[in-house]
Amino acid sequence: QYELEVKRLQKELDQALVQIEELYVESQSTVELVKVAEEDYKIQEEQLARIEELTLRGATTDAAFDQERRALLAARNALLTLQKQERMLSTSRARLERGRELAEARLEQANLDLQRTEIASPINGVIVRDDVEQDSYVQQGTVLFVVEDVSAVEVRCNLRMEELAWILRQPCAASKPELPIVANGHGPAETYVAAEAADYDYRLPSTPATIEYRLGERRFTWQGVLSRYDGLGLDEQTRTVPCRITVSHPRSVETGSANDAAELRRGPRALLRGMVVNVT
Repeated sequence: QYELEVKRLQKELDQALVQIEELYVESQSTVELVKVAEEDYKIQEEQLARIEELTLRGATTDAAFDQERRALLAARNALLTLQKQERMLSTSRARLERGRELAEARLEQANLDLQRTEIASPINGVIVRDDVEQDSYVQQGTVLFVVEDVSAVEVRCNLRMEELAWILRQPCAASKPELPIVANGHGPAETYVAAEAADYDYRLPSTPATIEYRLGERRFTWQGVLSRYDGLGLDEQTRTVPCRITVSHPRSVETGSANDAAELRRGPRALLRGMVVNVT
C-alpha cells in the first residue's frame, strides 16, 4: 500500500513537471508573438498617420482612411489579446509551481511512511519474543518483538566488604583528582569543581575478572572487567556489595583443554542469561 502510494505520487509529480515544461514553452512562444504584435501595431500607427495626412491634403479618400483605422484597431486588439494571454500563462505557471511543491511534499511524506514500515534493530541481538504475525495491522505503540542484546553481557555478583577494599587498594585503581582547597569562612574545605571529582567515590577500578561456568567436569571461561556498582548501598540480607562485570565478547569462550574445539562442541558457545557462574 505504501509502495503504491509512493509510485502514484511520483507519477503525479512527473505530470506536474511536464505541465510546467509545456507551459514554459507556450509562454516563450507567447512572448515572441507579443513582440511581433507590438511591431505590427507600430507599423499600423505609422501607416494611419500617413493616410491621415494624405486625407487632409485631399490625396486620398475617407474610405481609405477608415480602412486603415480598422486595421489599426485589429492590430491593437491582437496585441491586447496576446498580452492578456501572457499574464494568464504567468499566473498558471505560479499555480503549477505550487502544485509541484505540494506533490513533492506529499511524496516526501509517502517516502517517510514507507521507510517507517521497515524496522531496523539499533543493536546486535537475537529476537527472543515475537508478538505480531506478518501482514498484521497494529496500532501505534504496539510491541512487535523483543530483541536481546548479545554484543556484550553483564554478570551480577556480590562482593564482601573486605573483597571490595582489596580491589580498591590495587595499583590499577585511578588516583583521586586533585581538588583545590578554598576558605569558606569556617576553615579549609574541599570543593569539587569537576565531574570526575564529583563521582570519584562512586566508581570502581576496571579490574580484570574471569567468568567460569561448569558443566559436569568440563570448565568454560570468559574474560570480563569489573565495571560498576549495581546500585548504591549494601544488600540488606547478605550485607554484600552488588556489582556488575562486563563481558565484551560473550562468544569468546575458552575451555583450557588441549582439545579445545571438541570441548566447545559439547558445551555452551556463548555466555547466556540465567547461567550460574563463578567469578575470579
